[in-house]
Amino acid sequence: MPTAPKPPFTAESAKAMVKFCEDSWNTRDAEIAAAGYTDDVRWRYREQFLEGKKAITDYLRARFKRAEGYRLKKTLGTFNGNAICARFISEWKDGESGQWYRTFGVEFWEFTPEGKMSLQEVSANDLRIEPSQRTL
Repeated sequence: MPTAPKPPFTAESAKAMVKFCEDSWNTRDAEIAAAGYTDDVRWRYREQFLEGKKAITDYLRARFKRAEGYRLKKTLGTFNGNAICARFISEWKDGESGQWYRTFGVEFWEFTPEGKMSLQEVSANDLRIEPSQRTL
């Protein structure tokens, strides 16, 4: 994978960081997806609060195992200095129920000077879909 851009972000480097994050998650490999976080990252995904890269790696390992066919698309919302706000849409099949979902959300990220994510806050909503309604 390419190297993550470093702050302070420009329009070009902020878009590149969003794409870098999208690509790392689309590997569905927890270690690759978590490699961009600091060891002491603070992370909120919906109602879950996690601290540290190990906790996030463990969470992602379970998440990717359950979310079959997971695909993600992120777009830049806004940026300033070391912070980025991005929108996302993902589609995945629940490995237990077989139900397909489309998840919509917004993410807020803060980065260290080295380009590692130190804070991630995510608000998201799930929509049940039929396999024929998939777009990703």
